[in-house]
Amino acid sequence: MNKLKVLLLVAAVAQLIALSSCNNSTSTTVLGNWSRQTPFKGKPRSGAASFIIDDKLYLGLGYNGSTYFTDFYEWDQTKGFWSSKAPFPGERRERSASFSINGKGYVGTGYNRDSLNAYLGDFWEFDPAANTWTRKADFLGTPRYNAIGFAIGNKGYIGTGYDGSTNGDMFEYDPNSNTWSEIESFPGQKREAATVVVDGESAYIFGGRDNGLTNLDFYKFTPGSSAIYTDLRTTTDKGWYSTFQLAVQRQYGIGFMMNNKLYVATGTGSNNGALKTCFEYDPSNGVWTKKTDFEGSPRTAARGWVIGGRAFIGTGESGSSRFDDVWEFKPNDTFDANN
Repeated sequence: MNKLKVLLLVAAVAQLIALSSCNNSTSTTVLGNWSRQTPFKGKPRSGAASFIIDDKLYLGLGYNGSTYFTDFYEWDQTKGFWSSKAPFPGERRERSASFSINGKGYVGTGYNRDSLNAYLGDFWEFDPAANTWTRKADFLGTPRYNAIGFAIGNKGYIGTGYDGSTNGDMFEYDPNSNTWSEIESFPGQKREAATVVVDGESAYIFGGRDNGLTNLDFYKFTPGSSAIYTDLRTTTDKGWYSTFQLAVQRQYGIGFMMNNKLYVATGTGSNNGALKTCFEYDPSNGVWTKKTDFEGSPRTAARGWVIGGRAFIGTGESGSSRFDDVWEFKPNDTFDANN
């Protein structure tokens, strides 16, 4: 009997040790909290265009599954409301490229299957002070959609995208002379629906798809440097490679910089399903960290923006559903299911 008691005691102690070990292995807390905000004023849509001017968001165009839009809206973060702006005068479209330079917004390229030319190459400037649109020099590359568009300093850039096949070319726009010039092509796989995130004088470019496959790479673009493209896969912490893969291997991902960290969320995964996942990249050490999943419906072809140190994601699609909701992300807050 005494021998049986000893055996039972040993078994109980072993079970307690196992439970303690299990609890310690799962003690890491995933940070980040999403909270629902004032919805977009326009109709639900995906593939919209957007840009920031003087801490105000301008968002419009896009598609709801049956209608291409030309409407545009301004979000005033300080006052907390949306207002209608002058409608876009060009062809209705979705999945265009957009950015802002020196107080003006720019929109170009895009797609409209109902148009005589489904792939678009025109380029427009918006003046918020006058609330007017002006057509500028057409995009120098082939008409296309799903290109990346961004600005660094006083120059704009549009590249990659789809014109019947994927592209890897890159073009620079000078608003002072209203001219385009072709620059060094993107060195990775050709692609469409990539993610671009501007960080000061550089931009991170990653993801997207080529020939139906989602790209797994990560580049830094720095115009004016001796080597304008840097392959960052070699600087990503090797211990975090699986996290890196989950973070960047997506199409239509939303990316933004906040407090010197890069964040990417939503999009379409390698299995072609809409995503909710969110990750943080620290450029100082190359480490990728899992953050709390986006708390709205999984989605792709959404828009993201940062105003006054606050990050937001809104609109987008999942299957036949389009969205007009807007969510704020606080990366260092603890998850709160009630907020």
